[in-house]
Amino acid sequence: MKEGRNGFGMCFIGHLIYIGGGEDEAHSHNLSQCESFNVISNKWTDISPLPDQYIYSMTFQAVKKRFIYSFGGVNIDFKSPPQNMERILRLDILRPKWQSIQIKNPTAYNGCTYGVFGLGFQGEDYD
Repeated sequence: MKEGRNGFGMCFIGHLIYIGGGEDEAHSHNLSQCESFNVISNKWTDISPLPDQYIYSMTFQAVKKRFIYSFGGVNIDFKSPPQNMERILRLDILRPKWQSIQIKNPTAYNGCTYGVFGLGFQGEDYD
C-alpha cells in the first residue's frame, strides 16, 4: 500500500486487489483514499477516493467482475459521536467513479445499519 492503514475495505477482481478507506497507522485520521494492487506487475495505483471516510467493518464486495460495492462501517471524526454508514457505495471499475444508494429507513444496532434499498441504481455520482 502507498499509505499504511487499518480498518479498511478490500476485494479483488481479476489480477487486481482493491482497498479503500480505513484509518492511518497512527489512528489519528480516517482515510478516503482507494488503491488497487496489480499482482502481475507488483504495482499500486490510486483510484477514485471514497466520498466519505469510513472505517471498521467496512466491506468491499466485487460483483460481476466490474462493480465494487462498499457498505457498513463507521465515520469517526474524533470530535463527535460515531456515525453509521446510511448508504451503499458502488464503483464501476470501467468508469471509476463512486455512486451512492441511499438506504431507506436506516436502523442502527450494535454498530450495524439495516434498511431497504433498491437495485435500480438511480443514485448520486461522485467525481
